[in-house]
Amino acid sequence: MGQDPVHRSSARERSFYRADIDGLRAVAVVAVLLFHAELPGFAGGYVGVDVFFVISGFLITSIICEDLDRGRFTFADFYARRVRRIFPALFATVLVTCIVAGCFFLPPDFRSLGASIAATAGFASNILFWAQADYFDAPAELKPLLHTWSLSIEEQFYLGFPCLLVLLWWMDPPNRRRVLAGLTAASFAIGVIATHKDPQAAFYLLPPRAWELLLGALLALSPGPALPPALARRAGWLGLASILLAVAIYDAQTPFPGFAALLPTLGAALVIGAGTSGHVGASKLLGSRPLVAVGRLSFSLYLWHWPVLSLLRYALARELDGFETAAALATSVLLAIVSWRFVEEPFRRPRTQSRAAVLRRAAAVTAGIFLTGIVLQATGGLPQRLPDRLLAYSPLLPPEAESRVSCASWSAARTNLSGICLVGDLSAPDLSFAVIGDSHAEALIPAFELAATHHRQKGLVFVKHACRPMLGVARVVDGKRNASCSTFVAKAIDEIRAQASIEEVVFAARWTRQALGTGYQQPVSFYTDGQSPEVSIEENKRSLIRGLDRAFDALSDRRITVIGAVPENEFLPPMALAMADLFRRSPPRTTAEAFHRRNAVVEDVFAQLAKWHRFQFIAPARHLCDGATCAAEIGGRSLYRDDDHLSAFGAEQLANVIDDMFEEPPTPIPPVKARDGN
Repeated sequence: MGQDPVHRSSARERSFYRADIDGLRAVAVVAVLLFHAELPGFAGGYVGVDVFFVISGFLITSIICEDLDRGRFTFADFYARRVRRIFPALFATVLVTCIVAGCFFLPPDFRSLGASIAATAGFASNILFWAQADYFDAPAELKPLLHTWSLSIEEQFYLGFPCLLVLLWWMDPPNRRRVLAGLTAASFAIGVIATHKDPQAAFYLLPPRAWELLLGALLALSPGPALPPALARRAGWLGLASILLAVAIYDAQTPFPGFAALLPTLGAALVIGAGTSGHVGASKLLGSRPLVAVGRLSFSLYLWHWPVLSLLRYALARELDGFETAAALATSVLLAIVSWRFVEEPFRRPRTQSRAAVLRRAAAVTAGIFLTGIVLQATGGLPQRLPDRLLAYSPLLPPEAESRVSCASWSAARTNLSGICLVGDLSAPDLSFAVIGDSHAEALIPAFELAATHHRQKGLVFVKHACRPMLGVARVVDGKRNASCSTFVAKAIDEIRAQASIEEVVFAARWTRQALGTGYQQPVSFYTDGQSPEVSIEENKRSLIRGLDRAFDALSDRRITVIGAVPENEFLPPMALAMADLFRRSPPRTTAEAFHRRNAVVEDVFAQLAKWHRFQFIAPARHLCDGATCAAEIGGRSLYRDDDHLSAFGAEQLANVIDDMFEEPPTPIPPVKARDGN
């Protein structure tokens, strides 16, 4: 009687077992853990995922190739083996994460987790997180299943890769390797281009990442003779050093994957290749018992560490201190041991279970997990879970819906611009005002709506996210110059000038140079046409003055009002206030001193502009801050939807302030000073 397929599968895995590869897994997972824990010296620890990709491509290809050589490969056997390896520990992590998050996540965040759960069940979370990576995306640290993107890439790869190998098996070995080498080169080229053109797509999507798995596959298809011990020793140490170097010198600013991914992936390939010559050099070190023990836990450890860190950060509503980080990592290790012992290993090597049964049960569990995620989305994050006092802190609408709740449509075809809406009393005969700005201006729409309706006026709002209303100033992010913002402002000003009835123009934006709050926003620089993108803070200040000066000049025949900066917070008010209430902690506060320190440069900018232009200045901070602190909530309701954007409720609190804009201003006084060459 032939051997049972389950036992045959386990025997094959044992035949390909190498202790040094488990040790390499340990290096990869520890790098990822310490990177996510934000320990100094591990800013490039994210490359551990790339090491995992190379290992996976090597091992899976080796097993498939042996089965193909012996004529016993079946897709059912392959996918049943993948199911047993991945599904039990993954779905256990997902379910526990869902249950724990359900105890305190606010509805929008629990709804978002539902989308992550459904995408994880469909092995499409990488696509989801890529699609969500926009201006209003939640901080990565608060997405408990964010790390599943790498598993989705692997499973997407293995949907088609076995078919490719079956087709290639009709070729001779050299041609197989040539085809795979061509695909590897093509994927790498896509990754390099995408890293420059669309870094989020390069990071999250399969085509720019497939070459890393294919590199491992090429290694498996190129066995050749074992390296001489001396050469194997050098290759192994060089490979391990390359990985550790990437961990140490890379950081969030490193363009990745692109060319930078070569250092850790080729390093992993060198370590794996050197290990075929036996336990020498780095392979001997990696095969030591401590590293092998961590390597065996690596999958469960990878699965559990990120939800633990993320859930704890959410509950505390801040970054973790050293003790909390250590406790989170210790908890992750404990959960990983339990998961490996009682979930991962028993399901990976069951005593009796046919392939058909494995696949049927996997399909049923996957469907259940998927439907759970869909239910959380469809119900808006099950708000019934939480008491009303906590729900009051939560914005019930997504940012784009909340900010446009009062907007009426304005013909985009007429202006050839998007991001335009009508606010106020739509029955008013003429447009009387216009607003130009970024998402902070958009957040103020409810205030403009109330104030304009009260005065029976209507106006246009021109909004472009992350776009200050300046002329002749290009925006630079990550060293790349983008003039689309200035173009948008120029077209908006042209439209305003074409509307003779518009007498008042409002400028509103996030005037502060960069957010000092949660640290989730990257610094943004500006420079005027013809200048170097490498600019100082002082040059940014001068560019802001120049850009606003030009915009004010272009609208010199209209009354101008400037809405000053809204106080920004070093926390996310809806979440932080709700968690403080739930766990009986003192709510966080933003001090007035911190606001003024952050806003000092902006105050200088408008003081300078006041020498050349006459404009009305409205300071929201005067109404949101007292002598000591700035308010984040009123009556148990959050004034903000994130760390710096007002919620609709928060904006409505400023309606009376904006009311002043519609009062008849005094006769303008001529400028008092020339522009000093500006």
